[in-house]
Amino acid sequence: MGHKSLFSDHVNIGMNEYIFNIVMSIDECFYLIIAESNPTDGRLDHKRIRIPIENARGLRDALNRSIAKIDKIDRMKFVSRSSLLDNVWRGIENGPAEHKEEPKTELGVKFSKSSNDLLYEEQRKLYPQAYMPWSVDDDERLEKLFCDGINTKELAEIFQRNPGAIRSRIKKLELREKYD
Repeated sequence: MGHKSLFSDHVNIGMNEYIFNIVMSIDECFYLIIAESNPTDGRLDHKRIRIPIENARGLRDALNRSIAKIDKIDRMKFVSRSSLLDNVWRGIENGPAEHKEEPKTELGVKFSKSSNDLLYEEQRKLYPQAYMPWSVDDDERLEKLFCDGINTKELAEIFQRNPGAIRSRIKKLELREKYD
């Protein structure tokens, strides 16, 4: 397929390389192409998917939801990964017996609340978006409002996040370096 490349980025994770390309086809359709290369049995195995650009935001949202689930699984430190997976596959509805608090359900498995979960609940009472992933739209809006001179306290209210989270995101996006 003949196409014109408009954007390209890649990331190496372990032995795998992931490549993200935005291209315009000959018939002027836009696509996000995600390619993976990984060594298998002494050769490189290549896989790729082509996503119409109008579907990219839906893919991003689904990916963010999946990553949020991964983060929740990572926070369940009192249960080993193999035990968690065994419980999920078997459909067991009880977590470890030594926990006495009211159980919560994650991925169809009941677990007791950890101290981190209680912290998250308290933070979300004050800041409903606390610990939620930032979307590309959120980042773009933060950048615009930052450029408009909106202070951290006001940004925290707008985004319903802790002021510390706002400062961290400003630092991660290097907004002070770009606009100060």
